[in-house]
Amino acid sequence: MCATASPRITVRICDGLRSLRSGVAADVLRAWNDNPFAVRRIAIVFGSSQGASLAARVLERAAIDSGLTSFIMPALTTASAFWLDQFGARRRADPILREAILARELRRMEAEGSGLPFKIHQGAHQAIIALSGEMDDFGIDLDAFEKTCDAAFAGIIDDPGPQRMYQLSRFVVASLRGLAGTLMELGLADPAAVRRAGSATPSRFDTVHIVDDLPIGDLKSFAGLPGLTRLVIWTTARQVRAGTIDRLRGLFDGLAVEHAAATNTRPRLLVSATGSCFIRRDREEDLLRTALLIKQMYRSGQIEDLDQVAVVFSRPLPYLYLAKRTFAMAGVPFQAIDNYPLAIEPWAGAVDLILELAAGGFRRADGIALHASPYFDFAENAAVGSRLATAELDTELRRRGFVSGQDGWEGSGLPMPALREIADESTGIADKAGVLLRLIQRHGKKDGGGEGEERSRGAVIAVLSGIEAAYREARETERVSCAGFRAILRRWIQSHTFAPRLGDAGVHLVQDNAARHGDFSHIFFVGLVADEWPRRPRRSILYSQAFLSSAGWPSDSSVAATQRASFLDLIDSAASAVGLSAFVLEEDSPVSLSPFVELVETSLEPFPAPADDIARRIADEATAISLGLLTPEENGAWKSLRSARARRARIEQQRFAAQIGPRDPGLLAVSEIDRYLTCPFLSFVRLLGLSREDDPEEGLTAPQRGRILHAVLQDFFQEWDRSAGGGARAREVQPSDWPEFRQRFMLVLEKHLGSMPARERELERMRYEGSSVSRGFLEKLFQAEIQQETPLRARLLELPFEGTFLLKGESDAVRTGLKGRMDRLDIRVDDTVQVIDYKLGKKPDPRVATQLDIYSECLKQLPPPTALPAVVECDARYYPFGEDEIPTSARREKSAQGSLDRAVAAVKGMTAGIFAPKPYDPIVCTWCAFGGLCRKEIKDT
Repeated sequence: MCATASPRITVRICDGLRSLRSGVAADVLRAWNDNPFAVRRIAIVFGSSQGASLAARVLERAAIDSGLTSFIMPALTTASAFWLDQFGARRRADPILREAILARELRRMEAEGSGLPFKIHQGAHQAIIALSGEMDDFGIDLDAFEKTCDAAFAGIIDDPGPQRMYQLSRFVVASLRGLAGTLMELGLADPAAVRRAGSATPSRFDTVHIVDDLPIGDLKSFAGLPGLTRLVIWTTARQVRAGTIDRLRGLFDGLAVEHAAATNTRPRLLVSATGSCFIRRDREEDLLRTALLIKQMYRSGQIEDLDQVAVVFSRPLPYLYLAKRTFAMAGVPFQAIDNYPLAIEPWAGAVDLILELAAGGFRRADGIALHASPYFDFAENAAVGSRLATAELDTELRRRGFVSGQDGWEGSGLPMPALREIADESTGIADKAGVLLRLIQRHGKKDGGGEGEERSRGAVIAVLSGIEAAYREARETERVSCAGFRAILRRWIQSHTFAPRLGDAGVHLVQDNAARHGDFSHIFFVGLVADEWPRRPRRSILYSQAFLSSAGWPSDSSVAATQRASFLDLIDSAASAVGLSAFVLEEDSPVSLSPFVELVETSLEPFPAPADDIARRIADEATAISLGLLTPEENGAWKSLRSARARRARIEQQRFAAQIGPRDPGLLAVSEIDRYLTCPFLSFVRLLGLSREDDPEEGLTAPQRGRILHAVLQDFFQEWDRSAGGGARAREVQPSDWPEFRQRFMLVLEKHLGSMPARERELERMRYEGSSVSRGFLEKLFQAEIQQETPLRARLLELPFEGTFLLKGESDAVRTGLKGRMDRLDIRVDDTVQVIDYKLGKKPDPRVATQLDIYSECLKQLPPPTALPAVVECDARYYPFGEDEIPTSARREKSAQGSLDRAVAAVKGMTAGIFAPKPYDPIVCTWCAFGGLCRKEIKDT
């Protein structure tokens, strides 16, 4: 049913956004010339506050160009701000409060027996709220929606699918009516009520200009606004072809359609040597290289004024926080207008540290990160909160082998009572928000962060206060986990925006829906990838798109046509040139190019752009000086520095290759020889005393698990051999011993796992016991023991040795000091010996494994074990617990040819102080934690 037509409603059709902007400005200036004070009674309504800010600059420039020395600006506002102003001082429902009330209403209905075939969760609250907002925007009444649902689902009784949809629809409609009733009882108004009440109040404006594609609900309300004498809806020819005029004629009868003056010029398209769209690796490189391209075009005179340049993106995150770093690196000033997301502020991340610790089981790394945060002071004295104290705490926790758990943080300075309350899953959203709020108010630093950080701290506090107040007023007390609360808080922080102005000069960083109102000479589009250009339609989890289209929602095809028209209009709005760029990787996953790129490639005249990386790589000084990238004075300084570097190059070459000169290695650990053969630089790192940072997500580190394995096996075999009753005599393992073998082993294991947190203890127990899909260490060990070919006289466990030994290979030899610890030395009844080396993972690569050969050589030169003749030859084998099974052959493990020759070369290299980054296999560099120190890539280049 069409609304009552009014001759005061006019549609102005422009050929593009430049003519739209100039048409609005001309209309305002005509009103000024007729009566300057009448401009106060003109409102221009935008879809975003960013667009209003940019439009103000256009109007100011138009007034100056017209020779005006003074000018009264009309009201530049958004639709939501307009209706709130019309609504007056009456109280409206906060979005958080609406969701809290709906959550309580849904829980009440579910408890009363709603008959729903599924369980209500947090996503349902959001989906129903979103559905309600879309109904308001599209002008769909709740009663009409209910009738559509009944017509679609109620009459089908022999199909369970429509029956479930009917139950769902009754539930959704009832919940929205319950929400509306509760709001009415509390004297609150939701957005639709605000719009209805505002449109029933006489307008203080005579003329309203609509310059964005507003929802139907807004257009209907504006058309019925009492006291309004003129409503002008501005659109473009492309939008008309996309169906805008048809939608408007469906709303209003007797529209007056006018055509604005045409703007015939079109911008040129910047193209690179590889195509019309610049392709970069990721978002950060995309933004950085775009900034460098702008800088080069500005210095060469192709861009006259940076204030007339816009970098346009589809979504503000992550571009706004990436811009701080990338534009600073490029040396390009920039400005961002309005709607600055709270989620990119450091205080949002600081609060998330608290929730990360509480939700993640109080892991060591999470607690240390919170303890070291510069935004909190958890200590009574300043020293405990210092970085030094944090490092000491981390060292102490590592020494104790602490991984996670609440008990280990006592005495650390962290507010554990509050953190326990936040982690407690028996409390509700309001309680958790209140505890977190008071924790921040008490421990959050209020000074030293500058005005921006104080503002973001206040915004985080405001969000938490709003959540606590809303859920208490709604009397919603449902229990929630810390992870669930974290998701809720993150969502509200992400929806919260500032309205500051970041920077006051330079390139504009602006979202696409606002850029249409700015007057720019050059527009650079970044991030032109699928799912963002065009934006992926937001889907309802409640209903299919086909059903929603039948209920009055716009179809996918009409939305897509509108987005294509908007993009092309924005392309044409640049006065001089446009540039397109995209990236190929999003978090190391490939992404596709936007289909919008093809719309532009053939429609604009190409304009060759300079190489966008010339600012970083200039082949000769003359080119750099001619481009203005280097002054003659800077060139002279650079030449002097380069000459000095050349003189030092020969001196630095060996140091660059980690050659520290001859040294006495002292007693070398046998394992250090294998480490040197893996990559000499790893030995250098160990020589410097550096350690690899543990990954808290993996629980115990590999060295920690290895120490546990050695200790468990040592204690177990000592206990097993004692059970034979023969003193130091080794007890054999027979197949029938499995129950006793397992029982004794698990008792020893539990003793070593007893002090661990429950989660880590369970994981380690599973490694040894195994599971339904994998064999455990215990079963592999038992199988290896029962297949010993020769009975044992004794097991010598964790046998240390040290001394000076001769390592003699096939072609070279060296005498050096060695120390080591043999995991196990088996003495057989035939007086032969066998060395066993435990490995937590798989057998080492034969190309770098020398331990067994070195052990054999050292045994020949050591005094013989008690009551044994001198060792002439011995077998050696690995127990690799990470493999499917432990090899059972008692014969000596086969070593790679020249194993001792490589060991000799490694000892000589360490003695000469040669620690070049030279891994035996490039795969080593993928897991090495010290790749940033070795500079191998620079050296190779």
